Amino acid sequence: MKKLLSILIFILLFNSNAIAFNFKEDIDKYGSKNEGVVSSIYILNRCSGLLQYVAAMTINAEGKKNTVEKYIDFSVITIHAATRLHSNLHSVSYTKAREILLAKRTKLINFYKEDAEKLMLINGRFLSGHILKDTKTCLLLAQFAKNNN
Repeated sequence: MKKLLSILIFILLFNSNAIAFNFKEDIDKYGSKNEGVVSSIYILNRCSGLLQYVAAMTINAEGKKNTVEKYIDFSVITIHAATRLHSNLHSVSYTKAREILLAKRTKLINFYKEDAEKLMLINGRFLSGHILKDTKTCLLLAQFAKNNN
C-alpha cells in the first residue's frame, strides 16, 4: 500500500511539473501588478499574439469566418497601439518599433500554442483556462483601442 501511495504521489508531482504553462498569470493579474507604458506595450503585444493565434485555430471552423476576421482585425489594432507606444517610449521609428514587437509577438504566439496544447491534454479544449480568460480580456481591450484610436 505504501508503495502504491508513493507511486501516486510521484506521478502527481511529475505531472504538475510537466504541465507548467508559459504564462504564470493571466493578463488581468499581470495588469493589476504592473502599470505604466512598458506594461501596456507588453499587454497589447500579448493580446495581438493571442488574437492572431485564436484566429489561426478558428480559421477552418465552419461558420466562423466573421469571428476569424474580427480576431485578425483586433490583432492588428492591438499591435498598432503597442507599436505607437513603443515608438514614442524608445524614440525609434514606427517601422523599427513594429519590427521589434512583431518578433516578440511571434514568441508570444508560440507560448500560447504550447499552453493550448497542454490545456488540450488536461481538459480536451485548446481554448480554455487562462487562454480563454485572456481572449475575453483582449477582445475588450482591442474594442477599447479601436474606439479610442
